[in-house]
Amino acid sequence: MKPMLARTRESVASDNQRLHTTDCTPHALARRPLGRVLLPLGLGISLLLGGTLMPAAEAATKPDRKLASRSGVSMTTINRAILAAAHRYKVDAALIRAVVRAESRFENGTLSGAGAMGLMQLMPATARNLGVKDPWDPYQNIMGGTRFLRWLLDEFGSTRLALAAYNAGPNAVKRHGGVPPFKETQRYVEKVLAFRAKGG
Repeated sequence: MKPMLARTRESVASDNQRLHTTDCTPHALARRPLGRVLLPLGLGISLLLGGTLMPAAEAATKPDRKLASRSGVSMTTINRAILAAAHRYKVDAALIRAVVRAESRFENGTLSGAGAMGLMQLMPATARNLGVKDPWDPYQNIMGGTRFLRWLLDEFGSTRLALAAYNAGPNAVKRHGGVPPFKETQRYVEKVLAFRAKGG
């Protein structure tokens, strides 16, 4: 069994929390249910009734982060997966690349203390709901994360709000009527947009 080091940061959707603020935070996570979420059938994604997305930003309390790689994956492999996901889900490749950079710094073996895995930091429950059988497979991870990002873009009609939701959870964005007043989420949104402006 390969060793996996924890990273302090929540990421994409969890069992009882929400999607990382980038919901990948092993910080002290205050579990907060996001309510029921049903993704469009068109995307073939549906979170089971009662399922929740993990809003790391709301739950995360520590800013420290420790990244560790369980296994190395070439940038060529990562870029091919990003281009394939961009084509399949009609999402700007630079945006996907920027999210991957912000979530894992392109380290496929990144594991958060909350259990978020891989390049786009998918929580176990989220990965299952997205049809990702192996979150450690870079192709599956990026496809799943992009699929979720596509839904958020359609749901909120704004890249800024979609990124805030990816980090803090869709319910947090809806509840606050915009980017939540969480410093981590606000920093996350600006960081991803800056990365995107430079091509990811």
